[in-house]
Amino acid sequence: MDFKKSLSGKISKSAQKALPGRFYVIGDIAVVNIPSECQPFREGIADAIFSVRKDVKTVLEKNSKIFGERRTGGFSFVKGENRTTTVHKEDGYLYKIDLTSVFFSPKLAFERMRIASLITPQERIIIPFCGSGPFAIPSADRGEEIIGVEKNPDACRYFMENLKLNGLREKGDIICADALFIQDIIKGKNQFDRAIIPTAYGLDEALFKTSPLVKKEGKIHFYTFKTKEEIRPYSLYLEKNDLKILSFRRCGNIAPGVFRYVFDLQKKGLTQKRDDKKQRRPINF
Repeated sequence: MDFKKSLSGKISKSAQKALPGRFYVIGDIAVVNIPSECQPFREGIADAIFSVRKDVKTVLEKNSKIFGERRTGGFSFVKGENRTTTVHKEDGYLYKIDLTSVFFSPKLAFERMRIASLITPQERIIIPFCGSGPFAIPSADRGEEIIGVEKNPDACRYFMENLKLNGLREKGDIICADALFIQDIIKGKNQFDRAIIPTAYGLDEALFKTSPLVKKEGKIHFYTFKTKEEIRPYSLYLEKNDLKILSFRRCGNIAPGVFRYVFDLQKKGLTQKRDDKKQRRPINF
């Protein structure tokens, strides 16, 4: 959403040129990047946002990239109501969150509903890196049961609140633990019909930590970050590791030339008999 036109004549030309033409909204909080050239005009920039989004009550400046185990960014208050908590509405579902303690991206709204539309009523679903529940809530509404795994205790608390907020408490639960140890946490194999893995950057190993928990012919939705050149060899890598690619698509970017991709996969099961005493390892990529 371009709000820069309303600032014409109110801030310097150099500041207007440096200011990004877009901001994003979570609940009733707008988040905007304000470059150094624009710092003297912070309140004016907030007023411009208020003028184009009447539902916004708070404007925050994003002043750092996502960092740390909780995958949250740094924010500073600009104008409006001085708070970082909000309730975000997405496709009829409600998510209570605190932007400073829980990662939440409104940019994945289409993906969340796309996957939810594929779920059938009898499915049991596992979701590592589940956060405050944006993938889990619509999945719980469609399926039989969802189990989330998340090591951020604040996200776990909001996850439970959001299940209750959407009337789905009886259909979901969360384990507060590191998702990379998911096989140690959830004993046994072939328990779930589907896995949704919104992987954090650099944690692709989560796919093969989670896949043993999925039934043969079960579905896996795996999110990863790759360049265009990496997609073909990575696709071959997945196929060689007993995962059939049903489709893949680009669904965002994080840096020049680096994009978020989602692979919709189906677990093939073992392609040949193996000695049960030998544990099969993923082929190195």
